[in-house]
Amino acid sequence: MKVAFITNICPHYRVKTFETLAKYFDLDLYFFSAGNEWYWQRQHGVKSGSFRHEYLPGISLGGTRITPTLPYKLWAKDYDVYVKCIGGRFALPATMLVAHLRKKPFVLWTGVWMRLGNVAHKLMWPLTKYVYQHADAIVVYGDHVKRYLVSEGVPAERIYSAHHAVDNAAYDRVVPEVERLALRERLSAGDHRIVLYLGRLEENKGLDYLIEAFAAVQDRQALLVLAGEGSDRPRLEALSRDGALPAEVIHALRSRYADRLTYIRDKSDGNPGHENLARVRDDVELQLLAAERDAINELYRNGELQSEPRRRIERELDMRDAHLVSLKDDE
Repeated sequence: MKVAFITNICPHYRVKTFETLAKYFDLDLYFFSAGNEWYWQRQHGVKSGSFRHEYLPGISLGGTRITPTLPYKLWAKDYDVYVKCIGGRFALPATMLVAHLRKKPFVLWTGVWMRLGNVAHKLMWPLTKYVYQHADAIVVYGDHVKRYLVSEGVPAERIYSAHHAVDNAAYDRVVPEVERLALRERLSAGDHRIVLYLGRLEENKGLDYLIEAFAAVQDRQALLVLAGEGSDRPRLEALSRDGALPAEVIHALRSRYADRLTYIRDKSDGNPGHENLARVRDDVELQLLAAERDAINELYRNGELQSEPRRRIERELDMRDAHLVSLKDDE
């Protein structure tokens, strides 16, 4: 089977994947990117391997990589199937169009497991939805992606899970005990368990949520370690040094639910029945949200709360507020 596989680059962790595919198929790989996107750490470079491939020349227009030779190369050979990753605002529709005109199967390869909320992705959503609905098959990174696509109306029988794999040779080195103990000492880990995040340190990874959640754990015998590089590293380092949130704010977050439960019990006295209790609960929730906003603003005015933790707390309050309003509207 002659396969055209189109994706942005070959990173170091996919060399073996592409080499394995090349053993089973007559495979041509076309890489439409130069590897200079913001999300790619350039120190890793772009790779090649024992497979036929070509990095296509192109230009960037408005943040979109344009590779004029791609449609010609896809049309010039009589491929049996076209496989395309979800990325590439030029490469994706170009590949799908060639497959349609050639009357050959189009297979989408994606790991996106939720609707992305930035402006560009919102504008591209109609095209993305069209691709989901009209791909002959979709290969996904895992079952969590499959569940998301099914929720978007994609028939489950067109979705195939191909779980990510790793090259064991890169990770099976036996770590000497002296090296392990030296690292634990450098991290001041003691006998604590280590919770490790390994990846890019970028805002869209949501690592501030992880730091906040970890800081709110009361009886923990663990150490959170974030390993990687990225533009968000200075902010995350500052957030970690500051203990994620001021002590008084952590105390307020921990006691929030206990205070709320007491308030609800007091207010619900003399109001038997589930429906009455639900209404009281919603009213109390809204009152507590207002009180929490006042407390946060006072801490900020007094210089006891920095702008970044304040922003995150207010974001959480906004989400809870919107949820409660929607519940009351449904009534």
